[in-house]
Amino acid sequence: ASKKKIKPKLTEGGIEFELEMSFNGTLLYPEKVKPISDGDMQLIQATLKGMLEQEIMESYRNSIETYRCDYFEFNEVFRINYPEAYERMNWADEYSKTSLTLAVNVKLEQINLIDYGAKQ
Repeated sequence: ASKKKIKPKLTEGGIEFELEMSFNGTLLYPEKVKPISDGDMQLIQATLKGMLEQEIMESYRNSIETYRCDYFEFNEVFRINYPEAYERMNWADEYSKTSLTLAVNVKLEQINLIDYGAKQ
């Protein structure tokens, strides 16, 4: 499961978005019979967080540079928060000048289902 919060800001320098995404996941079948330690779980969460941040930022850059399309639908959040400014602008032009600050949270839990065929 995941959640997202988008906060737009209209500043003298342009339009900025703060995007916070939270992801929850469950590890069901570890590779080994013994449970994953808390330290290893933190390492897995940090690795996933880094991968997700990279993927999301790359997608954001691609939406501007390659596809020139606001497929994140930031325009809706901006329009709701700044209706008058939105009416006066050409969103397609303005979107290419936006900036994004990203915060990603990852929370994993482990359900200790044992796969008796797993390696020791």
